Amino acid sequence: MTSRILKILAILAVTSLVAGCKLEVVAVQGGDVAWGGGSCPEGRNCVVEITDPNFSNTFTVTPKPGYEFVKWQRAPGFLCGNSTSLVCEVTMPDDDNAAAAVINLFLTGYIMPVYKDVGIDTDGDGIRNELDEDDDNDG
Repeated sequence: MTSRILKILAILAVTSLVAGCKLEVVAVQGGDVAWGGGSCPEGRNCVVEITDPNFSNTFTVTPKPGYEFVKWQRAPGFLCGNSTSLVCEVTMPDDDNAAAAVINLFLTGYIMPVYKDVGIDTDGDGIRNELDEDDDNDG
């Protein structure tokens, strides 16, 4: 009987921790971030509630014209830091106790892409439109 009560208390503890965990997607100027079930447009912060210790999702950046994806931001509390893949996979550990520990450590985790402004060159002459006196190459 005692082991059953402990098991129930452990499940309740994990559930209460999971209810408070969030992942904030910081979509800075330069592109959007999308994932299964949602998206975050450029210039916004979007919150993903993590309510399942089996949470797993893939976040993908889509750079806007004139921007190039460089990497995912690296800082305390940020996931996928310094990865240069367009995809950031966030997965809770298989072990419920480990998932609870992760959730306890990061009540809010963050992901944020880093972009480089490369400009737009519509005529393909290697000069950004805003610096090109002849951006349509008509002479």
